[in-house]
Amino acid sequence: MERIAPSGFDVALVEKQPTNRQMIRVESMIAMYLQLAGGKDARAVVYSPVHKLKGVEGSAGARGRGKRQYAARKRLSIEATMSWLAEHPQPDQHLVQRFHASSKRDDFADSLMQALSYAPPPPQLQPQPQPRAVRARKPTEGQLKKQCFSLPNLKWLIGEALKRPAAAGTVECFEEPDHLLLTRLANDRLVGLALRKHKLTAPQALAEFGFCCAQKKERDA
Repeated sequence: MERIAPSGFDVALVEKQPTNRQMIRVESMIAMYLQLAGGKDARAVVYSPVHKLKGVEGSAGARGRGKRQYAARKRLSIEATMSWLAEHPQPDQHLVQRFHASSKRDDFADSLMQALSYAPPPPQLQPQPQPRAVRARKPTEGQLKKQCFSLPNLKWLIGEALKRPAAAGTVECFEEPDHLLLTRLANDRLVGLALRKHKLTAPQALAEFGFCCAQKKERDA
């Protein structure tokens, strides 16, 4: 057991054994050893193998009992591992070579698939909002009198607010989250009215109308 050399891990997965009593005893001993050796912050989790192909394409057809289904799951696990290694180059190629050369590739593959199924999925990046295809339009006298502005009016008002010179002592820094642009908009009463009407914040309006990109392009030109 000392060859396992558990150190510095948070979670150790031990595959749950189904019915073989001798293997169930081995499972319990390994789990206890890892729990004691890992320290108070480590956890040994007895984890069912039914999860290892979760989310793998074709796994539904490999479910069930019998030698044929068992062989299909082993084959699918190896194929999924090879695909994962191809998509995620490893710094330690020695382990990858051992996997490809081993006669027990199914056991290596099962270990990786178990770990991947247990680990939380990576966070998904939120897509960047695309600028609205809105043509800026100057408000009419009637709109200014009623202070009722459309989206094209809002875009025009924002554009006019951004054209005004910055206040004395203000440092223009477009690398920060458009600090200067937001400051200018916060001081414009009509822009504030239009934003509230359309239930938009100033950062949302800048992003949706594409002002951030336009300002940065002008700065880089």
